[in-house]
Amino acid sequence: MYTSIVIEDEVRPRAVLLDKIRSYTPLIEVVDACGDAESGLESILTHHPDLIFLDIHLRGNNGFWLLAELKKRDLHPYVIFITAFSTPAYMQEAIRLSAIDYIFKPVNPSDLVSAVERFIQKYEMKHAYFPAESTEPEKYVLFRISGKNYMKTSIPEICCCEADGVCSIIHLYNGEQKTLGESLKQIEAKLPEDFIRIDRRYIVNLPYVRKVNLLQKNCYIETRNGGIFITPSENGLILLKKKLDEGVLR
Repeated sequence: MYTSIVIEDEVRPRAVLLDKIRSYTPLIEVVDACGDAESGLESILTHHPDLIFLDIHLRGNNGFWLLAELKKRDLHPYVIFITAFSTPAYMQEAIRLSAIDYIFKPVNPSDLVSAVERFIQKYEMKHAYFPAESTEPEKYVLFRISGKNYMKTSIPEICCCEADGVCSIIHLYNGEQKTLGESLKQIEAKLPEDFIRIDRRYIVNLPYVRKVNLLQKNCYIETRNGGIFITPSENGLILLKKKLDEGVLR
């Protein structure tokens, strides 16, 4: 679970936001809800939350004042701005302060979920464990399995992703297959450049591609206990064969 504080001065919008956070982002625990920047500052100093849901236009001091006060104390929590204002100056300041996201009221659940997913990925990357023999952090991605259920997956363990109707399947290096409640397009947006969308059905992690057979119209993907064959489109196979010939694939 990740702890959070909601800072919103209007009672009704605050209650609605709290309800949506609890309903749509089960990995987020709200430890406090505040009605102004001053009480929000006190709560942050008390609870040290991982994430702040912050309204910019508050009665009295605004959300930017609050972040300036935190900066004076060398505190830099993750922030998702929640506001009814689309003023360019506000948005530019939010970008300057490296906010996770900027969500307009009334809050759309899908926007909320997307913002929280971005927060979790940034948080996990920052707090990743560095093995003694490695200089690179372990990289993770958060996938939605169904409804409010999520799965944290190590990116280097993903060999390929396959569309399956309205769902998708990821094939892992340990031989496991996981069915996800996300489209291939949504998955593609979360993965780094080693992954390539070769056609409508497949995304492959290039280092795991071992053989491309144009005659048999298949591709061999390595796993720990052997491997799997996938059957991309003709254009997908040609693309992979080209990369294999160029030495892009090991």
